[in-house]
Amino acid sequence: MSNWIRIAFLTVALVIASCLALFGAGISRGLDPHEDHFLSLAFWFAIGVGLTFPLWLPALIPSKFLKERFALRYLAALTILLPTSLFGSLISHNVSLLSTGNRPDLLSLGLGLLLTTLCLLGQAFLLKPELSSIIRRRTG
Repeated sequence: MSNWIRIAFLTVALVIASCLALFGAGISRGLDPHEDHFLSLAFWFAIGVGLTFPLWLPALIPSKFLKERFALRYLAALTILLPTSLFGSLISHNVSLLSTGNRPDLLSLGLGLLLTTLCLLGQAFLLKPELSSIIRRRTG
């Protein structure tokens, strides 16, 4: 795995965890304005880091562990489907609101689109070696 792919994994994981931390801390602050904001932000960032482990864990495995990295990439591609479906539900909820004539929440729709796109981008990076070999076999 090249260093650029590793940096891309870590960047995507950091952006997803940060967005989730800010969104969750904003909800927590709205529910209890007297709560310590830093602890809430740290809690939601930890949740975000936990949800994005399929993206940052393959980036931290050294290149000499080929079999482990291969298995971990497939496992990570499967487990990244959980946050993808979670963030995708934000999109489907807002689309259903729009189809019934109600006004969707544009902030949660935009956040859902951003996070779902980043999860799908991470999954594409995880499966890139296998996808490129399939494409080469079909075209060549």
